[in-house]
Amino acid sequence: MRSKQLFEAIGEIYDCFIDEDAEDIAAIRDYNTMRNKRVYKKMKVAVPAACLCVIAIGAFAIMSRRSALRLK
Repeated sequence: MRSKQLFEAIGEIYDCFIDEDAEDIAAIRDYNTMRNKRVYKKMKVAVPAACLCVIAIGAFAIMSRRSALRLK
């Protein structure tokens, strides 16, 4: 399709279809914004908790290894 034909085809689209799509896009943006806020709130708790778990497991591994070396 040539650019002139494409331009004419786009020009023949009814405004009601464009308005419907604009409303759908706005609804999708609102939903994504709301979902991102929920995920961000959960991540604010989950990331520090995961870091503390990694630190605790590492500390436990180091302490158990030290006690095992002392027993030998």
